[in-house]
Amino acid sequence: QAVGPTPHRPGGPPIWAAGSADPIIERVGRHLDGWFPNGPSPAEYARMWRSMQDAARAAGRDPAAITGAAYLTLAID
Repeated sequence: QAVGPTPHRPGGPPIWAAGSADPIIERVGRHLDGWFPNGPSPAEYARMWRSMQDAARAAGRDPAAITGAAYLTLAID
């Protein structure tokens, strides 16, 4: 008997990690479904994203399976 509530998607919910340290980037690339960095510049984001894709490939994963996010603050004054 399953303990509920059961996940909406087969295999369970996506697992994301937050952070911008190299070990987080590596972990997301190798094992996780999504990444939510904390405050990188666009250039840093691009570098980290490439590093994460390399880690995914090294682990035999499709880098396109990883979702990236960005936190943006917009102030209209």
